[in-house]
Amino acid sequence: MTRIRRRWFFVGMGLTFVGVAFGFATVGGSAAQFGLEEPGVAADEGELHVALPLLNSGAGLASDVRVHRISLGAHEFLAPALPYAAGDLEAGEEVVLQLSFERTRSWRPKEFQLVVWGSHRVEGRFGSHRRPFRVSRRIAALQPEEGEGTALEAVVEARTVDGAHFPPTTTEPPIAEEPEGPPLPTGGVVPAPRPDNASVNVSGPPRPALGVIARADDIVFVRGIDENLSPTDTKGGFPWDPSGASVDTQKGERVVFLTGNLYALLSTDGGATFTHIDPTTIFGNIPLDGMPKDCGLCCDMNLIYIPSIDRFVWVLLTKGSQIGVDKNDKAIHGFNRLRVATASPAQVLASGGTSWTYWDMTTALFGFGQSAFLDYPDVSFTDSFLHISLARPDISGFFVVRVPLADVQFGGNVNIAFTNPIDGKVAAGARLAHDSPDAAYWFGHDTIWKVRAFEWLDGSNSYSWRTLPITPWVSYDDYTSITPDGTNWLEANTTAIRGATFQGETNVGGGVLRTLLVAWNGARGAGFPQPHVRLLPVIKAEVGGLTFWTTGTESQIWHPDFAFHHAHLATNANGEVGVSVGAGGGGSDATPVAGFIGDSTLYVIGASSASLNIYGDYTAIRPHWPNTKLFSVSDYFLEPGLGGVKVNHQYRLFGRSGDVGGTQ
Repeated sequence: MTRIRRRWFFVGMGLTFVGVAFGFATVGGSAAQFGLEEPGVAADEGELHVALPLLNSGAGLASDVRVHRISLGAHEFLAPALPYAAGDLEAGEEVVLQLSFERTRSWRPKEFQLVVWGSHRVEGRFGSHRRPFRVSRRIAALQPEEGEGTALEAVVEARTVDGAHFPPTTTEPPIAEEPEGPPLPTGGVVPAPRPDNASVNVSGPPRPALGVIARADDIVFVRGIDENLSPTDTKGGFPWDPSGASVDTQKGERVVFLTGNLYALLSTDGGATFTHIDPTTIFGNIPLDGMPKDCGLCCDMNLIYIPSIDRFVWVLLTKGSQIGVDKNDKAIHGFNRLRVATASPAQVLASGGTSWTYWDMTTALFGFGQSAFLDYPDVSFTDSFLHISLARPDISGFFVVRVPLADVQFGGNVNIAFTNPIDGKVAAGARLAHDSPDAAYWFGHDTIWKVRAFEWLDGSNSYSWRTLPITPWVSYDDYTSITPDGTNWLEANTTAIRGATFQGETNVGGGVLRTLLVAWNGARGAGFPQPHVRLLPVIKAEVGGLTFWTTGTESQIWHPDFAFHHAHLATNANGEVGVSVGAGGGGSDATPVAGFIGDSTLYVIGASSASLNIYGDYTAIRPHWPNTKLFSVSDYFLEPGLGGVKVNHQYRLFGRSGDVGGTQ
C-alpha cells in the first residue's frame, strides 16, 4: 500500500465512519484527482461525528481546494461553515475534514451516501479558473459501543518439516506499511494542557559491579550489554521488525531465538553468539484450499515462548498465491496465509532451528474474499490458549485467532476459533495484551475521548467489547521529530494501541479489580513539547456478582527535548511493567530504550547513529524463563552503511538487581 501524507483540519465536531466503498472524481484536463478514503465515525449526544479524509490521488498539485457542500442522507449538516478552504494538496496528500451532522431518528443499521462537492484552482492559457469535483462514498451504520460477537470455528491440518531441505529463495525484502484504521473524530474537543507526571530520562546501561550487591531497585542488564553481542542483519526488509524470546532450560542451555522480517537468529549461549537461519530453506511453498502454492515468505514474523507447554511458537506470513497475470504480465496475487510453527527448545537445539510442526491458515479458511490479505501478526497466550491477532488492510479490520495450547503441544490437527474482522475495525493496527492468565484483550480508539476494550474469556466462544470515556488527547497535531541527518523518524506514525499488558488482580471490599495497562502514541501539543507515549490503566471490577469497567489515572512517557514512540509492554512476576520504546529527535537518532514503567530513567544499549523515516513496527519485550522477574528484549539500532543503513538486531536481558539471582 502507498503511504499517504495526511494533513488535519479541525473544522467542527468529529466523527468516525465504517466505510464500505471508495470513490474517485477525476477533474478533466487536470493532473489532480479527488477521492474519499475510509472515514472514522462516532456518535455523541444526538450528533454524528465524521473524520473524513479527502485525498488528492492524482499526479499533480491541487491548488486552493475548497469544499462547498456536504451531504449524508437525511442528516442535517452542522459543521464546518461552508465554503471551507482546505488549502493546497500535493499529489498523494490528504486533508482530514472533521464534520458533524445532526443524528436523526432515521439512523438505522444501513448504508448512507456521503457526498462532497468542491472545487480547485487550475492555471490555464488565459489565466486561472476553478474546476469543480464531486466525490462520494457509501458509509455503513455505526457499530454499537457495547456488543458481543460469536467466534467462528475451523480445523487445521498439521504438517511437519525436519531440516532445511529447500534451496534458499531470494525475494525482494518487504517495505512495511504500518497498519492503521481511519482517522479519529475529534468532536471539536480541545485537550487540556498536561502532562500528568515528571519527564522520563534516557541513559546508558547500568552494568553490574563484580562482588557488589546493588540496591533492590537498581536495574541491571544481565546480557546484551555490549554492541558486539548484536548480530548484523543482512536480510531484513524495511523496517526489520524484530521479535523473539529467551529461555534457560533445565539442562542449563541458554536459548535465545529471534526473528525479523525474513530471517531468524538462534543463540545457544545466552546471546553471546548467533547463528543465522533462513526460513525459506525450512518451509516449502505448498498448495492449500485448492489454490496454487504461495509465493514465498512475506514479512512480519513474530515469536514467543510458552512455558506451560515448553514450546516456541513462530508466526510467519506468506505472499499471496499467484492467481494470474495482468495485461503487463505482472503477477496478480490472491489469498495469502498465516503459518503457525512450534517446537520445543530441545527440538530447536537438536535441529539448529530447522525442525517444526506447523499449521497453515489461509484467507480462504477464514472465509475472506480474494482481495483480503493478512498482515501484522501479534502473538500472546493464556493458561489455556494461544492467541494470534491479524490485520486485514483491505477493510481496516482486525481479528483474533485462538488455538488450544493442548492442541499445540500434541502437534496434531488444531481446532481454532476466530473473531470477525469487522468487529475489530476500531482496533486496526493494534496488538494483543500480554501476560493475561485467562482471557485475550485488545484495544482501540473510537474518538480522542473514548477507548474501546475487547475481551475474550477462555471459557467462552463469545467475545465482547465496551467503550470507556478517557481524558481527551492530542491525536491530530504534530508528530514531527527530526534526527541529526534531517530525517523525520515519526513520519509513519500511527495512534493504534500497540502496547498492552495484564498487570494483575487486587481483592478490594469483597470484589476483584483486574487491571490492564495500555499504551499508544500522542502528538506534540496540549502541554507536550514533543510527541510522546500515553499510558492508560483499564480496570475490570467484579463486585457482588456485577461487572463494571472503568479507567485509572493516566500517565505519559515524555521529555521536553526529544520524542518517545511505539511502546511495547510486558509484566514480570513482581507485577512490574517493563517497556521497550523508541526515543529520538532533539539531536539524537531513533534509538530503542528499555526499562520499567514508573522509573525516572530508561536505558540505551546500542545507540543508533543513523535513522529511517519509520520506527518499528515491532519490538518485543517478554518475561524471561524461568526467572520471570527479568525481561527479554528484541530490538534494533541503526548505523550508517554502504548504500544506506546497517541494522544491528539486538538482544537484551534486564531486571532489578535484587531479582537477578543465578541468572547469567
